[in-house]
Amino acid sequence: MNLPAAFRNLILAASCVGAALAQTPPPPPAVAPVVTPVPVFGKGTAAGQPSFVNAAGIRMVLIPAGEFDMGSSKSESWRYSEETLHHVTITKSFYLGATEVTQAQFATVMRRSPSYYKGADLPVEHVTWFDAVEFCKRLNRMDGRAYRLPTEAEWEYACRAGTDDKFYSGDNDADLFKAAWVGGVSSSRTHPVAKLAPNNFGLFDMLGNVYEWCNDFYDMNYYAKSPKTNPPGPSQGAERVIRGGAYNEPVQNVRCAYRTGKDPAKTQANLGFRIACDAPPPKTTAPPAGKP
Repeated sequence: MNLPAAFRNLILAASCVGAALAQTPPPPPAVAPVVTPVPVFGKGTAAGQPSFVNAAGIRMVLIPAGEFDMGSSKSESWRYSEETLHHVTITKSFYLGATEVTQAQFATVMRRSPSYYKGADLPVEHVTWFDAVEFCKRLNRMDGRAYRLPTEAEWEYACRAGTDDKFYSGDNDADLFKAAWVGGVSSSRTHPVAKLAPNNFGLFDMLGNVYEWCNDFYDMNYYAKSPKTNPPGPSQGAERVIRGGAYNEPVQNVRCAYRTGKDPAKTQANLGFRIACDAPPPKTTAPPAGKP
């Protein structure tokens, strides 16, 4: 059969393309990304810690009940006399924010952005203790849970996460710099949350970046008289506890045991907060009929 030259050329080109496609090797198999594990410190592990994300986008991490030594030993460098070492038991598990509340999370609930340093994933600052409490109240209405600020004892228990050194990352300055934005390494400003290593509970920036409001009134002599179980803090006072140190503080003020107070109506560019909420009680199974 005689075909016009144009058709013969078209058929020849198509056969060449088909041959080329047949010889084209298949694409290489997808390579799984290499994930570098984030280091954690001391006893335990952050892997698999139960958590949930709330209506503001805050990941809440379960902190199990337990006991620890609160304060600092007399041999700890830079300690203050008010840091009397005493044993404390936390009888109820609770949830704590994996990070300090960010500016985006604060704006989601409060519809404003008071911070001096601007950035959605930077910790919110320039907030009073009353602002932090109001944030919790509004989030409660959004989420249906009972959010609050942590007690000072809950805060230190969660911060230490089973460790007993000056810092939850170790005992030396170099250990601290792995986990905290502090004076000398922070460029004297806040940094995005969760960029440094977490503690054993999977909590980020418990030391450094910004100070964090606690629920308690501040009393420098409280440790000498505080209950050994679930200490609630003093019943009255002029200031509220702030914990954790900040980006512009020296390392001695960024220890797990370091504590100070602040007028609850005042703000500063290195002071924010982290939220807590009670964990539901464990489920109980009714015993079989006929058994106690």
